[in-house]
Amino acid sequence: MSAWLRRLPAMVTALLAVGFILAARDFKPAASTIPTLVGWTVLGLSLLDLATQSTSGVGTLLRRLFTSASPDQRHVPAMSGGRQAAAVGGLLALVGGFFTIGLLASCAGFVLFAFRFGAGTSWIRAVVAALVMAALLWLAFGLLLGLDLPRGLLFDRGEI
Repeated sequence: MSAWLRRLPAMVTALLAVGFILAARDFKPAASTIPTLVGWTVLGLSLLDLATQSTSGVGTLLRRLFTSASPDQRHVPAMSGGRQAAAVGGLLALVGGFFTIGLLASCAGFVLFAFRFGAGTSWIRAVVAALVMAALLWLAFGLLLGLDLPRGLLFDRGEI
């Protein structure tokens, strides 16, 4: 696989993070805090991923810092191109879902599909995980912090 194809997921994720940060600027100040934090975190991690893949001195130093030289370290097989495309597509669907069906429904759908098709768990476990995650998000941000969670264009009660 060519070097740029290996870097493609990190580049796409970095671009999505920038879009996420820019979109969060339109939210109310209290509601934009978490999306902005997530966007900057994902951007930083994507840039770190890109840096570790470079052959420069910085890339070599980062690889030494973040990888173990232990011979008993388990080898993680490379992800196929299809799985990488599915992961990036899932992130695109998640971000698109924020604007169309809202935060809770899109996060629950993302967890459902990630657990069922990404991790291969049973439907029951995937549904339970999605419901628990949606409940935790609602409890943490909606109830405890009192933030207005984005409901999306389909469920927004605002005026058109």
